[in-house]
Amino acid sequence: MANKLLAEKWENTLNYLEKAFAAEAFRVLGGFNYQPILSNPTLNRIAKILDLRFDFDELDALFS
Repeated sequence: MANKLLAEKWENTLNYLEKAFAAEAFRVLGGFNYQPILSNPTLNRIAKILDLRFDFDELDALFS
């Protein structure tokens, strides 16, 4: 699975990758479009994924 593909170039990119890796022991199965929100996760999102408690008010106080 390819990651961070430009939507307008998705099909061409996958075709190129399939040709480039044709001799390998694995296949290119598909890909994910690039999405800015996924490339720059917020601290809040990371804390939720890791099931951590994070005091954002305390963090704001450190930087103000």
